Amino acid sequence: MICPKCGCRVEIGMKKCPVCGSTLDNEYTRYEKKMKRKRIQKKAIGSVFLIFDIIRTLIGVGIALFGCVGIMEGDYLFAASIILFGLSLIPYWYKKASNRFIAIILPVLFVLMGFVVLLFTV
Repeated sequence: MICPKCGCRVEIGMKKCPVCGSTLDNEYTRYEKKMKRKRIQKKAIGSVFLIFDIIRTLIGVGIALFGCVGIMEGDYLFAASIILFGLSLIPYWYKKASNRFIAIILPVLFVLMGFVVLLFTV
């Protein structure tokens, strides 16, 4: 294999050229780039879901506190427990899921939990 930048001969399987330090374009580095891009996209989507759930919950609690609708103490406890449950699911979202079911069901759970919290706080 030859480095495209400096023309130095490198061994097969090396990630970087020892002379110029440029990244060699082989299958392994392309796979790493693809997986890194997927991880970044997954974190961005998870962060968006988390932020929307927090905003939706704060809006529901704000309406309940400052609006004309009353909220009971038990509803606060229920909403807080759902929020804590959602926060406990975040580490599973960022781990590499070997199970496709987890990768599909977690976003659905985040959205449903947000609606349930909004329903019980309004």
